[in-house]
Amino acid sequence: MPTFTLKVFRGGPTGGTFRDYRVDAEEGMVVLDLVHRIQATQAPDLACRWNCKAGKCGSCSAEIDGKPRLMCMTRMDLFQPGQTISVAPIRTFPIIRDLVTDVSYNYVKARQIPPLRLKPPDADGRYRMMQEDIDRAQEFHKCIECFLCQDVCHVIRDHEEHKPAFYRGAACAAFPSRYEGFGLPVLEALACGTPVVASDLPALREVGGQAATYCPVGDVAHWINSVAELLRERENDGEAWRVRRAAGTAQARRFNWPEHAHRMTDVYRELLAEIAARDETARPLVFTDAKRRGA
Repeated sequence: MPTFTLKVFRGGPTGGTFRDYRVDAEEGMVVLDLVHRIQATQAPDLACRWNCKAGKCGSCSAEIDGKPRLMCMTRMDLFQPGQTISVAPIRTFPIIRDLVTDVSYNYVKARQIPPLRLKPPDADGRYRMMQEDIDRAQEFHKCIECFLCQDVCHVIRDHEEHKPAFYRGAACAAFPSRYEGFGLPVLEALACGTPVVASDLPALREVGGQAATYCPVGDVAHWINSVAELLRERENDGEAWRVRRAAGTAQARRFNWPEHAHRMTDVYRELLAEIAARDETARPLVFTDAKRRGA
């Protein structure tokens, strides 16, 4: 009977760590069987969500050795005897405890989907659908709501340690936001030397400055042309491309906490000066700016 070491994540919303468990595996067992054996013999407080154990309910989603899998469908004979196998919760959802994550937001969004409204029946009183419409819907009927597709989605998965590599590997970063308070993705891309095409909004212009390219919101043709122009420059004009990337990193360096604090102090000074000019009885306020005075 082969023995495996399972490195299982133990923790909650505030953090956690991996713990090692030595477990025997019998023929035909899957990872979920070993997790149950750990619960029965070593860690009865280990939290794990499961239901059918047949690959139908999607409840036992996890990252097994860094890959998104269903624990009930991952056979132990895929691994070498004695191998160490990591078992972690899917990373795109908040952790409740151990291997259990909070996927409730998906059901909140599902309730917001409008129900199907059938067209009036045909003249003979029957409802008919085209086969192509049936085929389009059939793929979604197969979904078992394991949410592993979301676990691997680079848009919502929070790989902070890999984020610089994602940006640097991109030819450009497109940020077609309609409403924005602060363009943090624009700043992240520029800091990694990745040229940016962003919506022409004041908040994004404040962040991107002259280092980014801006397009009107909703103007698809303008966006296509802007991205294509960047790609042509990258392909045909290496010097211009290097200058563009250097301008982006220089723009990103302007955004740091000391500089932000100094700019905010200047804004308050200007406002107070205006107030004092209008109201001679206004009491002057003094700001202590130790860093600027070299203290």
